[in-house]
Parts: sequence; C-alpha cells; structure tokens
Amino acid sequence: MQPGHDYVVVARRDVLTASFEKLTGELVSRIETRPKHRRPETDRSRKV
Repeated sequence: MQPGHDYVVVARRDVLTASFEKLTGELVSRIETRPKHRRPETDRSRKV
C-alpha cells in the first residue's frame, strides 16, 4: 500500500471485526502477490 492512495475494500461481513493490522497485512500480501498483467506488444498504441 502506498501513501497518498485510497483503497476501497469490498469484503464479507466477518471482515468488519478484523483488526486494522490484520486487514492491512492481508491487503498488502494480496496486492504484492497478484500476477502482473502485460499487454502484448501488438496491442500497444504507437505514436507515428
């Protein structure tokens, strides 16, 4: 998580009772381990 950024969390009801430390730890872990999507070179716009 980065300073100056806002995050919206959509979660199940049981998350409402989770501690802030546990919630942020889980979010950081999931954000860091998500696959990075890259577009193929042919789909990128090019300036002419």
